[in-house]
Amino acid sequence: MSQPWPNPSPTPSGQPRRTGMTSLVVGGVVLALAFVIMVMPYGLFVLGGGGDTESFGELVRGFLVTGSVVGAIGLVPLLAGIVMTIAADRRQVRP
Repeated sequence: MSQPWPNPSPTPSGQPRRTGMTSLVVGGVVLALAFVIMVMPYGLFVLGGGGDTESFGELVRGFLVTGSVVGAIGLVPLLAGIVMTIAADRRQVRP
């Protein structure tokens, strides 16, 4: 009995490779984490009832830098996953 879908580049164990989709998921999760890191101090500031905005600006700067670095790191697997998924689809279409 044949499979209803093509088996894309099976590994030696017979399982298909899905590195492109895995990279997409990992990249999305890391970008979501970066967003949470960037928004977290604002939520804590509001939940804490406000306060000194000058010292808050100094505190937020560190969170924004950290969130930006994590976001940049998250873009790498996301873009790699897009490229690998498109390449795998094109490989399956061509006979």
